[in-house]
Amino acid sequence: MRLIYKLLLLSGLAACGAPGSDEVFTKGAGNAKGPDSATVPPVAPAPRLVTTTYSGYFRRVGSDFQFQPCNTKEPLAIYASAQGRSALRERTRWNAVWEGTKRFGVFQGAIVTDTPKVVPGDSTKPGPRTRFYLTAVDSLRTWQSTDCGGMRVS
Repeated sequence: MRLIYKLLLLSGLAACGAPGSDEVFTKGAGNAKGPDSATVPPVAPAPRLVTTTYSGYFRRVGSDFQFQPCNTKEPLAIYASAQGRSALRERTRWNAVWEGTKRFGVFQGAIVTDTPKVVPGDSTKPGPRTRFYLTAVDSLRTWQSTDCGGMRVS
């Protein structure tokens, strides 16, 4: 009985082919392509986000935050990673209590240009937009007239 069981098990395993092969599915199919002959183009990895240190003008407007790096013309909307949001929330709890208060911030992040997906009836403007992606807050203090080489902010 054991011998018959072992023979049945062995014949079942032999019918499946070598481990990890698709031999059992392609047997008898003359035009089936193997894994080596696939014509799938290689997929490029997603670009890596490179963050650097930026310093500049920071302000809170309602529930939104804006950051204007030194030597730039206009403030950028801030969006952040979970760590960045938490750090910014903690720092602004004590440092930017009043809306519109001018602050000097040193942040880790990247200036990112993307295109939002616009849904009909949505108020989002189509086209590219530039934002500041915040990953960490190094410091946040009161704005001084000498910050950013005397850059004037409104």
